Amino acid sequence: MQALRKSLHLLNVTSPVCVQVATVMRCKMPVTFDHVEMPEKNRPRIIDKTPNSVRAQIKMPKLLDRMRGPEENHNRLIYGEFGVQALQGGRLRHGHFEAMRIQLVRNMNTKKCFAHYRVDPVWQGVTKKPIGHRGGGGKPNIKYFVTPVKEGRIILEVGGYCMFEEVESILKVIVNLLPFKARVVTRQLLENEKGEEERLAKLNQNPFTFEYCAKNNINNIQRWLSPYDFKYFGRYR
Repeated sequence: MQALRKSLHLLNVTSPVCVQVATVMRCKMPVTFDHVEMPEKNRPRIIDKTPNSVRAQIKMPKLLDRMRGPEENHNRLIYGEFGVQALQGGRLRHGHFEAMRIQLVRNMNTKKCFAHYRVDPVWQGVTKKPIGHRGGGGKPNIKYFVTPVKEGRIILEVGGYCMFEEVESILKVIVNLLPFKARVVTRQLLENEKGEEERLAKLNQNPFTFEYCAKNNINNIQRWLSPYDFKYFGRYR
């Protein structure tokens, strides 16, 4: 600073000289919503507490295979750009559907956004004996109805003329309302994860994968594996 003052004093300049330079601004392109198609009903529908069919009176087994393993079909976004994805298998009751619907209706701008369920309404009956009832007597009556969900299933989608920052807080609250682990996803996030998984599988140089060790019984590993380990190779339980 002192050197600058001395040079200005020698040049008899009372104030520094400012030269205006034109630069190129690096601004992001505005987001367009030309691809958005708003549905007729943009609010999530009300789910009945009891299914309106003869199936509602049938006592079913637990059907744990409906919650085990990965979801192979409904694991991608179709209608919107954002959504909630299950990270574990579990069951959704009527109260969970109602909590999600109330959260969306109260906080989401329904004039420019829409929400859509990607899971079926409750259909599986769960039986339960009353408190203090003695054992025996056969299978008890149906207590409530649930919807089984597998890992990777898209629970609901949100789209419309909105940005991710506008609906992120709403979807995070819905994630905490679910009875199993879930996360907030976007269409771009799912595409990047799929591409990264394919890239890692292509560049993998280690031949001793879980599948290779299980099929070839490396170190007698088959005596410790379950039938589901041979089906999913350690990825799902």
